[in-house]
Amino acid sequence: MHPFSRDISNQLSFFGIELMECDLDPRDIHDAATFELLQDTLKTIVQITSKPVFLTEENGPERILWHDDPACNHNIPQ
Repeated sequence: MHPFSRDISNQLSFFGIELMECDLDPRDIHDAATFELLQDTLKTIVQITSKPVFLTEENGPERILWHDDPACNHNIPQ
């Protein structure tokens, strides 16, 4: 499954019912418009699954580059 545009190389893998991983090639995120497309797609995954989504470095889950959590009230400043 490839949920992103054809311009972003990716591979989506499922590890049971609770975890999925999407490997992206960071060289494909070359401008603000492409990063916005990535964010919009990740937000859609959050809406569909009602689960938090994290963008991290490869083999670096402790370094969160972006995240969205449906449990957070986005009207309250973080």
